[in-house]
Amino acid sequence: MGHRRYLEMNHPFRKDAKSFNGAVEYGKPPGRLMGSTILDELAGYSIKLGKTVSDNPELPFNWKKLSIFFDLPYWKDNMIRHNLDVMHIEKNISEIIVATLLNLEKTKDNKKSRLDLRDMGIRSELHPIEKGNGRSVLPPACFTMKKKEKEIFCKVLKGIKVPDGYAANISRCVKVKPPKISGLKSHDYHILMQQLLPIALRRTLSKAVRSPLIKLSRYFRKLCSKVLDPADLVHLEKEIGIILCQLERIFPPSFFNVMVHLAVHLVSEAKIGGPVHYRWMYPIERYLGTLKSYVRNRSRPEGCIAEGQHHKMVKEQNPCAGKHVIERIHCENFADWFSDHVKQIQVADGVDISKDLKLLARGPNNVGRTYQKILVNGFRFHTRQLESQRKTQNSGVLVNATTSSFSSTKDNNPILSDLAYYGILTNILELNYTEGRTVTLFECDWISKGKRLKQDEDGFTLANFKNVKPHPEPYVIATQVSQVFYVEDPLAEGWSVVVATSPRNEFMMDPVCDIEMYLQSTITSTTQMDNENEDIRWVREDDGDEILH
Repeated sequence: MGHRRYLEMNHPFRKDAKSFNGAVEYGKPPGRLMGSTILDELAGYSIKLGKTVSDNPELPFNWKKLSIFFDLPYWKDNMIRHNLDVMHIEKNISEIIVATLLNLEKTKDNKKSRLDLRDMGIRSELHPIEKGNGRSVLPPACFTMKKKEKEIFCKVLKGIKVPDGYAANISRCVKVKPPKISGLKSHDYHILMQQLLPIALRRTLSKAVRSPLIKLSRYFRKLCSKVLDPADLVHLEKEIGIILCQLERIFPPSFFNVMVHLAVHLVSEAKIGGPVHYRWMYPIERYLGTLKSYVRNRSRPEGCIAEGQHHKMVKEQNPCAGKHVIERIHCENFADWFSDHVKQIQVADGVDISKDLKLLARGPNNVGRTYQKILVNGFRFHTRQLESQRKTQNSGVLVNATTSSFSSTKDNNPILSDLAYYGILTNILELNYTEGRTVTLFECDWISKGKRLKQDEDGFTLANFKNVKPHPEPYVIATQVSQVFYVEDPLAEGWSVVVATSPRNEFMMDPVCDIEMYLQSTITSTTQMDNENEDIRWVREDDGDEILH
C-alpha cells in the first residue's frame, strides 16, 4: 500500500484516512535512483560503520558478487539498472485478481488478510466473526462474488472464441461448475488482463469495484501499444497512481505485493527504454522453448540441438503448402453498364483510356472463385460456415465508412460523417479481370446503427446479429476491412461485446507527425469513469455469500 504519495499534493485521497490505512498521507514520491546515488549511499554506509565495503560482514548482500557491476565504467550513469519485465508483472497481477475474485487457492482475501485489517484497526465491518470451536466467518467483501456471479464470469471466458494467432484456446483452462480457472500461460494472462477481464466483469461486480479493474486493464493496453506519444506517457504516469489508490480502497493490504506495486514504475521505464515490446520476455521465452524442443536426449543436449536445427533447415528448403480453390461468382448489372460507358467515351471523345481501365470495363470472367478463408491486411479471415467447425473466431469484420447525410441541414448540403459497420463474413468472392488482375469481395451480414447496436455504461460496444436480415448491399472490397471478434453477453440474449484487433505488423503511426517524437502506437483517449471519489462500501449490501474458515 502507500500509493497516495504518487498523487498530487491537493488530491482528496491524501486526507481520506478512513478509506486507506487510517492515516493522512503527506509524503512525496521517491526520486529516481541513479547508479551514482547507490555508490554514494554504499560509501556513506561503510564510513558510518568504520569499515571498507569489501570487508564489511554486516552488509545485506554479497559484495564480492556485486562488485563487478559497480566497477563498470557506465554504472554511475546507468538510468535503468534492472529492466522490469511487463510480461511477468501482467501475469502475476492477473493471477492475483482472478484468484481473489473467484476465491481460489491463491486468493488474497482469507482469514489472515482479515486479521491484518483488525491489527491495523481499519475496516471493522470486514473483521472475522468468531463462531467458537476454532471456526470463524468472514463477512462478504464488496469484491466477493456470489456463486451465480462466479459462474457468469467463467461462462463468459469459457465461451470466447478469438481469431487465429490472437491467443491460445483459453476456454480449455476454464470450468464453470465449479467456477475455476487454472493452467493459463503467460500470454493467456496478457490477453486476459488487456482484453477479456473487463468484458467478464461487466455483468458481475458493482461499478465502484469493476471500474478500477477496467482502468487497470486499459492502462496495460495503452502501455503495451506499439507506438506511444510522450504526452500520453505523462498522462499514464498520473493515471496509474490514482488506479492503485482506488484499488487500495477496495482490496485488503495483502493484495498489494511487490508485483502490483511495480506497475507504478513501468511508465518511467518506458520513457527511458522505449517500447515495451522491445524489452519484455516473450521472444526470449519463445526461443528458449524452441531450443528445448530440439533436445531429445537430455544427457547430450548439444548434439540434439545441432540435429534438430539441421532438420528445421531441410524442412524450410522443401516447403509443402496446399491450395483451396472453390468456384464461381457472377457480375451485377453495373459491369455491363460500365463496359458500354467506357466504349462510348473512347469512340465519341477520342479519349486515350489506360489498359487497366479497359480491362476493368470489359468486366470479370464469367467464372470466378469463392474461398472460405483468406489473408488480407495482415488478418486471417474465415467464413461463418468454416468457423462453425473450429475453436477460433475469424469471421468478425469492421468497416469504417464516411457517408453523406442530408437530414441535419436546411439547405440540403451534405454533411460527411463517419459510420462504423460491424459484420459477419459469409462468403469470399474473387473476380478475375484477366492478365492477373483480380478484385476480392467480402459478402457479409451487416449492422451499423439502430436497435442492433448500443454502448453500455462501461464504454463497451455491443452488437446483436440474431435473426439479422440480409443487407441490400452486402459486398465490400476486402482491402477496406479490419477484424473484430464478438464475446457473447451471458445475460442479454443475442448481444455480444465487440473487441477490435490489429495485425501484428501494424504500427498505426500518424503520417503527419514527426516519427522521432514517438517512443512507441498513438493512443486514443478513453472516456474516464466518473466514480473516482465515490464512497466504497466494504461489505456487500445484497447478502453476498459468507466465507467460512
